[in-house]
Amino acid sequence: MALGSRVLVVHFEEIDSTSMHARREIAANRLGDAPAAFVAACQTAGVGRFGRSWSSPEGGLWMTLAWPCVETELAARLDGLGLRVGMACLRVVQSVCAGSIADRHVRLKWPNDVLVHGRKALGVLTEIVRGPEPSCRPWIVVGVGINANIELGQLPEPARSHATSLKGELGRPVELGALEQDVLRELAAALSVSGLSPELIREAAANLHGRGRDTLVSLPDGTRVSGVLTGLNDHGMAVLNIDGRVFVPPLGSVIMTDHPEKA
Repeated sequence: MALGSRVLVVHFEEIDSTSMHARREIAANRLGDAPAAFVAACQTAGVGRFGRSWSSPEGGLWMTLAWPCVETELAARLDGLGLRVGMACLRVVQSVCAGSIADRHVRLKWPNDVLVHGRKALGVLTEIVRGPEPSCRPWIVVGVGINANIELGQLPEPARSHATSLKGELGRPVELGALEQDVLRELAAALSVSGLSPELIREAAANLHGRGRDTLVSLPDGTRVSGVLTGLNDHGMAVLNIDGRVFVPPLGSVIMTDHPEKA
């Protein structure tokens, strides 16, 4: 797909949040019917999952893709969306790291964070946003933050222990323009289909962070369970073994435990 003809890309030197900007544009009904991407050199109020602050200094890739959807197709598009987006992002980071010492240590933290050597290099926030009128189409809004060319010292203290950057892993900076195009291309492909193919689930399972290890999971109601992460089921959901019992955390659960890896 030719991105230039399909996706409007708007760049900012600085903005509060590309995702918040996308929501404002949708609320004001200014996007029309075509996908739009918003990319910032830095964000002053980046937002991650559950409204958490996401540090977004200059040198990273901070972007949000707003993808229009037809109401009657929304449920199908949402089926497996988190894992499709996660795998899209994983493939981008794998491509960037190909041939380096980090190549074999790029992993998917279910469903859509990307880790290198067990530390977060990329995070995703996916939302459904609707326009101001009941007749307005729904939009799938995907925010992606990549610690590309940043130094860990640029991040707040709490984040440094579990974060990494592509530059730090590769020992050289990455080209942000090419990275942006790769992310947009992979996301567009993920948002253009529905459901999960058996091939994608197998690929995700083969790249799953923490597989075979003790894992702590926070459930949507705030309770936590622990067990051994055994893989993914046929629906792309994480599967734990808890004292010999198979347990599938529901949607909205968060895998908490990180396992830093050695090179």
